[in-house]
Amino acid sequence: MKLTFNDELCLQSKVHDLNYQRVTLSDYPYPWTKESLLQLYKSVGLTPLTHYYRYGCNEGLNPFLELDGIDVILTPENRDKISEINTWCNENIVYLSDSETTDDLYPEFWSYPTDGIDDCDGYAMAKQYKLNTGIVEGHEYPFFTGYGDLGIKSYLMCCWCYPDRTGYHAVTCVHADRGDFVLDSRYPDIKAVTDFGEYEWDKIETPGGIWKKVNGVEYDRLIIGDVTSPPSGYVWWRNRMFNDHAIGI
Repeated sequence: MKLTFNDELCLQSKVHDLNYQRVTLSDYPYPWTKESLLQLYKSVGLTPLTHYYRYGCNEGLNPFLELDGIDVILTPENRDKISEINTWCNENIVYLSDSETTDDLYPEFWSYPTDGIDDCDGYAMAKQYKLNTGIVEGHEYPFFTGYGDLGIKSYLMCCWCYPDRTGYHAVTCVHADRGDFVLDSRYPDIKAVTDFGEYEWDKIETPGGIWKKVNGVEYDRLIIGDVTSPPSGYVWWRNRMFNDHAIGI
C-alpha cells in the first residue's frame, strides 16, 4: 500500500494530544489549534513532516489517511455512524447466555448472533462486522451480511468487571485519532476507554487475530503489551471459521 503523508491529519492528531494534556507554553496558551501549532513549528524550523520524522512517529501520531482502517478520524459524522451501530445492535440482539442457548452443552463459545440472540461476545462481534459493512435494513440475515461498505476497522476486547472481578465481559474497540473508544452492550452510546471505572481491561484482539495483553490506559489510549492467549470461546470460533470457511473478516 502506498502511503501519502497528510499534513492536516498529522496536525489534528498532535493538537488533540496537546489539548488532552493541557500543555501551555509562554507564547502558545491552551487550548491549541492547528494554526497555533503551525506557528510553533515555524518558529523552530519544523514542518508537520519534519516534526513527524523527528518526534511524531515515536509519539504515535497517524499522518496517513490510508491507515484510517486502524486509526479512525472521529469526525461528528463518523461518531454518529459508530454510535448508530452500537445502538442498533443493542436494540436488535436479545441477550441470552451460551449456557442457556445450548442447555449447558457449551458454557462459553463465540459466535455471530445470526438469529438475533447471543451474549456479550455476540454483540461485540456483530458490531465489529457492522462497523466494516454498515447496516443493511431488510436483509434476511441482518447480523451477517457483506453488503455495504462502511470500512471502519475495530477490535474485540475483553475485561474483568468490578466490584468483585468475577465477571468477564466482551466489547468492541475502535482506535480513533482522539483515543480508543468502546462499543458496549451495556451502554447506548460509545465511550472512551477511560470512562469505565467498573472495568479492568484485560486483553484485545490485534490484526491477524492475535490477542495481546492490555497493560493500562494512558491519555485515552490503551497500553498494549505482549501476545497472550485468546479467550477460549474465541479459539472455538476461529477454528470453525478457518475449517468450515463459514465467514470472512
